[in-house]
Amino acid sequence: MARLNPVDPESWDPLVDDILAEVRRRGYLHTNLYSTLALAPWMMRAWVGLIWPLRDDSQTPRLLRELMIMRIAQLTGARYEWAHHRRMALEHGVSEEKLRELAGWAASKRFDGRERAVLAYAEAIARGGEVEDATFEALRDRFSDAEIVELTLTASSYVGAARLLVALEIEPEEEVRANLVDFSPG
Repeated sequence: MARLNPVDPESWDPLVDDILAEVRRRGYLHTNLYSTLALAPWMMRAWVGLIWPLRDDSQTPRLLRELMIMRIAQLTGARYEWAHHRRMALEHGVSEEKLRELAGWAASKRFDGRERAVLAYAEAIARGGEVEDATFEALRDRFSDAEIVELTLTASSYVGAARLLVALEIEPEEEVRANLVDFSPG
């Protein structure tokens, strides 16, 4: 059960209406997360100002960013993040097999060098942020400096999102709960 009651649509700030209009325009769902963020509309605006460009305007392949997000959801126990991003991961080329093997990616043969580099990096960021030189060099060998910034912002932002979701116990909506298949925290 969520720790905060989402805002009643009848009483939210007009800024929320503007943000939700953009949610619909982008084809996103109006979610429990957005209804909770609407408690602080100015923070909701800041949130989407970072998350949406990371999701939609980055140079790095979305498949790689979704793999990072899914692994971060596992490591942080963020069921909500997994439930929402599983569909996105599949739509952007992550296979069902990779999602099933994600917790054990290091021992799996399904992940290529670029995927391994971003997953190792995401794990380091999710587990406290200290990145070993070898992990960073594997990333540097495969990505430009601009792409590394994008990947770092993606991982860091979704670790923050996971912490918010878990701390506030925001539950996935009924229509996405089926996406919790293959979710294995840790």
